[in-house]
Amino acid sequence: MLIHDFGGCETTDVLAAVGLSVADLFPERISHRSAGAKSNHWHARKEAFESIHRECLVVAIAAENMAAGVALADCDRERLTQAAQRIRHTVEVCR
Repeated sequence: MLIHDFGGCETTDVLAAVGLSVADLFPERISHRSAGAKSNHWHARKEAFESIHRECLVVAIAAENMAAGVALADCDRERLTQAAQRIRHTVEVCR
């Protein structure tokens, strides 16, 4: 997990203190429309922005931890890699 409080607080409490929830750390699935469905470009861009925003939060938390000398656990490194891949993919799709 990317959130750790050395004072022993629960993850949900730490997130709540900065105005976030656990759900904010993970992207929502982007709905897939059938080929015949009318495209809503504004909605798709909004979903893409929200996805990138969440992934950027993951990257920012990891960067702050690394800058503070906190070593990332294997699961955190994997999540960071996943965030980078999702950001790249979303940027490519939105071009």
